Amino acid sequence: MKPFIYIVAVGSLLLIATFPISSQQQAEKPVTQGYGLSLEQSAKIEKSLRDSTDLTALADRVAAARKEALEAALDKNATDAAVQAKIEEVAKLQIEIAMLRYRTGVKDVLPSVTDDQRSQMLETSAVTYSQLFVGKTSGLGFTRGGKFTPNSKSEK
Repeated sequence: MKPFIYIVAVGSLLLIATFPISSQQQAEKPVTQGYGLSLEQSAKIEKSLRDSTDLTALADRVAAARKEALEAALDKNATDAAVQAKIEEVAKLQIEIAMLRYRTGVKDVLPSVTDDQRSQMLETSAVTYSQLFVGKTSGLGFTRGGKFTPNSKSEK
């Protein structure tokens, strides 16, 4: 997983470097991670979520649901209906997590987002979606055991 992270980081830096910005424009823009939110805004979201017992409980449930989905898929007598039901349960829990992130952290930051940030976020919608609703860690923001850890290194 680490080589992938390095490739993404280098690719992001190269992408950002291809769009020169004047020093005056740079001074007017918040310091960002390259995808819209400022470092301060991202930190505020993560801080709001860090101690969420609701998020930790949901993470535990999604970890168990993922395991059940895998067990259903790997069952020698697996049926499409059985596997789909398990995958749908994972999806429902991921929706709950996304909405909890929105209500607990994202919503409070949105009033501080500038028009330029909004434009940039819409241009990088996949990254922005992950940043707002999934989190910045691998594995959808959770360790292998399911516990939410904002700076997890679960993929080694």
